[in-house]
Amino acid sequence: MFIDFSGLLSSQREVAMISEMIHTASLVHDDVIDQSEFRRGKPSVNVIWNHQKVTMAGDFILAVASMMIARLRNNDVTSVLSQVVTDLVQGEFMQLGSKETENERFAHYLTKTYRKTASLFANSLKAVGLLIGADEGIIDISYQYGRNLGLGFQLVDDLLDFVSSAEAMGKPTAADLKLGLATAPVLFACEKVE
Repeated sequence: MFIDFSGLLSSQREVAMISEMIHTASLVHDDVIDQSEFRRGKPSVNVIWNHQKVTMAGDFILAVASMMIARLRNNDVTSVLSQVVTDLVQGEFMQLGSKETENERFAHYLTKTYRKTASLFANSLKAVGLLIGADEGIIDISYQYGRNLGLGFQLVDDLLDFVSSAEAMGKPTAADLKLGLATAPVLFACEKVE
């Protein structure tokens, strides 16, 4: 099956590149924070370089993405894509904290997951809708689709962290558990025990 992408606006392709750059920078920073030695089966950059260089590399990727956002010359899109970076940082801070009650823990996990993962999906799709001048309903549907896709992606990734091997995942498994982070499988298991 051949898909014709010639109708895509150049600015839509730019949003795709920007989104991937933000994602890549977040993975670089995550590997430093998690002290991960592998990413998709290859040595992570923090094994190759020192933490200062790796952190600066992640920052540089974000800086270039920010310049690309500015070149789109669309204030609404700039605001939406800038929100992704804000959400990523807030999500990392949330990951450092925990909640005491079962309901608070799961709500905290979902909010953190939205900020660290789903916001990128949701706001990237929203930005593309804004660029083509879609009506508000289509933009909202695009945003909600991206939000749900991002949450689903992270839920599956968190489950695979427990049921898959490091070889299959290309990264260490149970890393979040080793860091003391409760993901959905742990929260569901705690619910069954309580």
